[in-house]
Amino acid sequence: NWAGDGTALDLTLASKTGLPIKALISAIPNAYAADFKGLTASGTFSLTAAIQGELGPDDEDIPSFSATAKVQNGAFKYPDLPLGVTDLLLDGSVKHPGGNLDKMRIDVSKYAFAAGKSQAKGRVTVTRPISQPRIDLALDGRFDLEELSKAYPIPDVQKVEGLIVAAVELVAKGERIEKLSGDVEVAGLDYSPASGPEVRIRSARIVLSPQSTTIEELEAQVGESDLSVSGIVSPLTTLLLDDQKVTASVWLKSKRLRVEDFASSETSDADSGEAFLLPDNIDAKLQFDVGTLTYEDLVLRNFKGAGRLRDRKLVLEGVRADALGGSMKVDGTVSTPIDSPASFDLRYAVNDARFVEAFESLPSMRAFVPVSKFLDGRFSTDLDASGTLSEDLSPQLSSIAASGIAAAVQSKLNSEFKPLAALNEAVPTIPKPLDIESFRTRFKIDDGRVRVNPFTVKARGVSMVVGGTHGLDQEMSYQVSTDVPINKLSSKLSKQIQVLGLDLSKADMVGVRANLTGSLTSPRVSVDVDTKGLRGAVADAVSAELAEQKARALREVTEQANRLIEEAEKRAAQIRAEAAKAAELARKEGYARADQLEKKSAQNPIAAIAAKESAKRLRIETDKRAKQLVSEADKRASQAVDEARKRKAQMLLEAEKRSDQTTQAIEGQTDKLR
Repeated sequence: NWAGDGTALDLTLASKTGLPIKALISAIPNAYAADFKGLTASGTFSLTAAIQGELGPDDEDIPSFSATAKVQNGAFKYPDLPLGVTDLLLDGSVKHPGGNLDKMRIDVSKYAFAAGKSQAKGRVTVTRPISQPRIDLALDGRFDLEELSKAYPIPDVQKVEGLIVAAVELVAKGERIEKLSGDVEVAGLDYSPASGPEVRIRSARIVLSPQSTTIEELEAQVGESDLSVSGIVSPLTTLLLDDQKVTASVWLKSKRLRVEDFASSETSDADSGEAFLLPDNIDAKLQFDVGTLTYEDLVLRNFKGAGRLRDRKLVLEGVRADALGGSMKVDGTVSTPIDSPASFDLRYAVNDARFVEAFESLPSMRAFVPVSKFLDGRFSTDLDASGTLSEDLSPQLSSIAASGIAAAVQSKLNSEFKPLAALNEAVPTIPKPLDIESFRTRFKIDDGRVRVNPFTVKARGVSMVVGGTHGLDQEMSYQVSTDVPINKLSSKLSKQIQVLGLDLSKADMVGVRANLTGSLTSPRVSVDVDTKGLRGAVADAVSAELAEQKARALREVTEQANRLIEEAEKRAAQIRAEAAKAAELARKEGYARADQLEKKSAQNPIAAIAAKESAKRLRIETDKRAKQLVSEADKRASQAVDEARKRKAQMLLEAEKRSDQTTQAIEGQTDKLR
């Protein structure tokens, strides 16, 4: 019937005698296997449906409809499987009064099944499915996976066993959980797919609540890797809805973790042409403690640290490990944006690592530091590195930009390193093998090339300055500067010196510079004498000799002048001593006359008074005369010393003038030499 622009519908469907259970089973995933035709089934399956009303062009023009489905005493069994599914029960309905589909109600009041000792039952009700779904469900089940695999076909699985017990009740309205309780427990799970590593879960317990999903324990084995996981994940709705961000805090502990156990055994991302992307809807804090982590040839022990996964970025914080025979620390970020290649920006601190182990474990070490293959010893480095990642998250070597410091002590560069052999042939004083006492240098990596700042290498008493560049193409350009005894120069280099016409008795060493080019496997060496340095060395020797002559002349003048002062001081002391002696004698004589004068007049009191006054004046005159003798002598002595000092100053001044003239002569000679 037609009414307006819509279509009038009035349909009913009812199974009077019941439908075969097999028809229902065919709708179950994986049920329609190759041996489905041989499947035996029993039980009753009834279905009713009705549609009434007008179907129009708008969303509101939906007719009313209803449907019910019931299964009782259902059972089925595949011919090649030892067990069957029994106690199949279903009582469900769909009702819609008409109009917007959001009025529809889906109600499965009960469902159940069993397989051996495994059994499950539950219910599900869904209302307002379009605008804001309200879900009310319950599940109570005990699943023996080995029994299930014997009752129901599971493709691409070699073995599956273990026990899962779940009891869950959920009431959710849209994104809000009104009620959630229950837990899921796993014990003895063993899953072996047709391809890929075996997965074993010894035990696990997940507790559900409206606020969070808590992993209380998860003890697992994936291939050769063991896992112990616990943590808290945001509410269940964020896990079920695509547009919600999942927040989590996870703690992972493992004795051994093998990255290859978690890589797909099928087509890799690189093969598929699709880049690996970190999720953008997860904000997870990670803490991990791994006894041994292996990835290809890299082995990390005591691998510990923290990370943050958020907005397609993994931020590593304080990651530490024993690696490469030493220890290392890593901080930084790995990013996988949608509109540009994945990238990394990391900071490394490596301490006391072995060169050979680093070469064998790290592709980047083999590419950028090929000499490490030939180094026996340990190194430390602080390195900042960034670059892009391939689709399988391996670094693209040509994109790497890095800078840092590298240092090593007590290392040996063996004779198999062809550039060293070539250097030794050109400059025999460069030892082979090279026992390196120590070195420290700065370096940069960009555009596929390593640029090494000049640094000093000390080996067997030989000091060298090395610096230059090499690239991923193995082409190199290095300079090695060292001093060589003149008597050990090759005839070719000796001829370079002879044409200079220098007095080589003034220098016993000469600087040479070796230019190392070509490749690591086919090096080329050219050697030049540092003629400018040699001229400078000879000039320095001449300057040193003439400067010594100047200093010696000044010392002689100074010594002569000092002797004059010493003699003057001796004469001055003698003058003062003689004056003191004369003054003392004069004082004795004067005082003796005064005493005699007083003695003669002692019998006559009047004369005695006059004599006493005369004696007093005589003593005063005597003291005055004695002081005058000392003063005059001191003046003569001081004059003698002063004259000697003036003479010294004059002698030094004249010596300085002669020295300046000598200096000018020295500079003239050394300028010509240079």
